[in-house]
Amino acid sequence: MEARQYDELKRVQETHWWFKGKREIVTDFLDRYSKKGGNLLDVGCGMGLMLDVLDNYGDSYGMDMEPVAVEYCRSRLTPNQSFRIQQGYFPDNIPFEDNYFDTIIALDVLEHIEDDEGSMCKIRDLLTTDGVLIATVPALMSMWSYNDVLNHHYRRYEFEELKDKIIRSGFKIEKISFYNSKLFVIAYAVRKLKNALHIESSDVKENNGNMRDSFINKILYKIFVSEKNHLRKRDYKKGVSIILVARK
Repeated sequence: MEARQYDELKRVQETHWWFKGKREIVTDFLDRYSKKGGNLLDVGCGMGLMLDVLDNYGDSYGMDMEPVAVEYCRSRLTPNQSFRIQQGYFPDNIPFEDNYFDTIIALDVLEHIEDDEGSMCKIRDLLTTDGVLIATVPALMSMWSYNDVLNHHYRRYEFEELKDKIIRSGFKIEKISFYNSKLFVIAYAVRKLKNALHIESSDVKENNGNMRDSFINKILYKIFVSEKNHLRKRDYKKGVSIILVARK
């Protein structure tokens, strides 16, 4: 993408209910599971929206395969900090040393990688002893739709499949749950309808700023982010996505 497209995408992510809600839920997981004052890496950092969050926990680093994304993120840093944002991709082109990061976040990244299990092993190598991975992925192949094709997904994850791959990669799972669960039935029905009618459109619609769109966006955000309290105590059995915490 071009720089202006990243400007637009960042603006959408700052306001869209799904991105806002996910950011708050992941932040709550960081509060509970990450080591304070360490090195933190956002893999697939895009335009750096989560880097601002990671700054609150220690020294934040980012990696993305897109050169424009790397330069976009570097533009927010001083020249002597720009080394923290590097171009790379999993599992074979990693610009950081092993055993360096105390926390790594991979938010809707693994589904884009053909060799996801090899990438999980590499993430494990990058972590310090007792380091933590916080990851989110889209769930359930039964929900596969044009949106997955549009976003270049290799897969949506079944719950046990993800657990098995994480464990085989050398992690111990501390928390794993479906999430985006309160809206699951609606999302499932919409995707099935779109598939049946061959409707090819993205699931993420831009808020055009009118009163109706803004109201719906606020309601969906409140529903989604309310899952944060539930996830502190127990897990969801179904959802549009899966969130996990795994320790090296």
